[in-house]
Amino acid sequence: MRPPKARSLSVGLAGALAVASLGALSCSSSDTILALTITSASDIGAVSKLRVTITPQPPATFPEIMQTVDPQTMPADAGAVIKSSFFVRLTLPESTDGPATVLVEALDAAGNPYAGGRGDAAIQKDHAVAAQVSLTVGGPPPETDGGAGGAGGSGAGGQAGGAGGEAGAGGEGGHAGAHGEAGAGGEAGGGAGGHKGNGNKGGAGGA
Repeated sequence: MRPPKARSLSVGLAGALAVASLGALSCSSSDTILALTITSASDIGAVSKLRVTITPQPPATFPEIMQTVDPQTMPADAGAVIKSSFFVRLTLPESTDGPATVLVEALDAAGNPYAGGRGDAAIQKDHAVAAQVSLTVGGPPPETDGGAGGAGGSGAGGQAGGAGGEAGAGGEGGHAGAHGEAGAGGEAGGGAGGHKGNGNKGGAGGA
């Protein structure tokens, strides 16, 4: 019974140290720091590297940031695997400030991503802030692309314009009614054609 209790105490101690480290950083450093807690499911397995991508969200305008870090590991029957929870400290450029999305990808030995997760962070220049990301195999899900919806709206406008063009063709037919019997073909335009028809058949067509 003692080994499970020891693991529980270890996890609690790691969490306490992470909180203490965050407090120490905010008091002693003028750097912009992201204190990132990474958790993972048991099926993540061995991870070669972690790729962290920080993308600004409005109104933030800083350039996208990408950093590669080594994962913390623990021994297992099949070799070293990533820890279920650990803490990393990322020093960011001075221009980094504002809301951001944090994407973490687990890379295999060939450098290909096979697991990942996404979280949010409110980064503050010259301060340390915390964020958390959970890794899952095949994740994270793709973000919604708002641009596709805008393109669809433009297509609808074009369709409406096409309908307007058909209505214009009908009016042109009525104009032809001013010259005689052909006016019977245009119901809306024929009225105007009859008005100028001096009482001939084109005028009757306008009625």
